[in-house]
Order: sequence, then C-alpha cells, then structure tokens
Amino acid sequence: MTTLFSEQEACFVCGKNSEHAVIGSTNAFGWPDLDLRPPPMKRSTISHWIQRCPFCGYCASSVSEGPEIAKRIVTSPDYQEQRDDPAFPALANQLLCWTLIQTADGDDADAGSAALHAAWICDDEQAMANADICRRKAIAFFANARAKGQKFASDGATEALLLADLYRRTGQFDQVAAICEEGLAHHPEELMQSLFAAQRQLARNRDRQSHTTDEVLEQPDQQE
Repeated sequence: MTTLFSEQEACFVCGKNSEHAVIGSTNAFGWPDLDLRPPPMKRSTISHWIQRCPFCGYCASSVSEGPEIAKRIVTSPDYQEQRDDPAFPALANQLLCWTLIQTADGDDADAGSAALHAAWICDDEQAMANADICRRKAIAFFANARAKGQKFASDGATEALLLADLYRRTGQFDQVAAICEEGLAHHPEELMQSLFAAQRQLARNRDRQSHTTDEVLEQPDQQE
C-alpha cells in the first residue's frame, strides 16, 4: 500500500512556500524491469519523485533542499527552455531540469538516474523518440559518473546490466555484448548471469522493447 501526505515546503531557491505530496510509504510486488524500474505499487509513485516550485520553477527531489549552484542554474536559458519544453511530458521536463542542476553540481550519477526516470515517463506517454533522447542522456551521465568513480547502482554488475539495457533500448545493439562481458567479469550470482545472457539474446534479436526480469527468464529462447 502506498500512503501520501501533504507538506508545506519553503523553496530552496526563492524561499516561497508551496504544498507538495510526499510519499509516506510504499511497497513493491513482482519483478523489476531490466532497467531496474520497480514493479507496482512503487512504480506508480514516480509522479512524486520530483517536485517543482510553482513560483520560480525549481525542480528537485525536495524543493526545500539543493546545492547552492541551483540558484544560478534555475535562471539560466537552458534550464528555462527545458522547464517548459512542449515536446516533453511535464514530469519528464522536471526530471531533466534536475539533471541540469545535478551535472552542474558534479553529481552525474544522480543526473543519470533522473534522465532514466524521465525516459520512463516518456515510455508511459508513448513518446518514444523522447524516451530515446532521455536514455542517451542517461548513458552519457553514467559514463561521466564512472569516470569520476561515482556509483549509480548497488554494484558493478548491476551498473553493467543497467547500461546494457540502455544501449539495447536505444538501438545500440553492438554495445550490449561488450558491456555484458564487463558485467560478468564481476562474477555475479547465477540469476544475474542469466539476465546478461537474456540481454545479449534480446540484442541479437534487435529487440528494443521493455521487459521485466521474470519475463525474460521464463523465455527459453532468451537464454544462451
């Protein structure tokens, strides 16, 4: 069960108060997608993962907090253009605005996660071209995070599995096998090995669709 409550928060950037729905508790039943998107009910809470100040447009996981650089980024032309970009769903815009702040603050790992979450929003809205853009942004952010030694998943194998799915979903099939081999070099448990095998098979099939982990594990033709 998911519980929500309303909370008055003072914006970190402009200082004005606004009301926001905050997740009190939730749970997850089932298997995540290959890109780690959680199953219901947590899946449906995504609209509450990012907040937007209705006065200055500051977007963050909590508008009452943030890095000092946010006060400058929020007024930048790039931020304001992204904030109200009609090509993207509104929630995706908010998440992409947060990536601009996170990268300016040097946190490419969190920026990558926000871009991935924006891709999920675009998936839900059937905005597939924009989902592709968001996933490519996530790949770039995660590459920068790796170069800085920033973790964006629980371990190296899970990071590789996530990247494999991002490459596959964006049609970069030639990259999938290499990143899967990189993940296997971490000697993950058997379940993870099966997921890497499934990713490689999906790439060979030139499959760009979303799949849950249990779905691919139940398909014999997805195993090597």
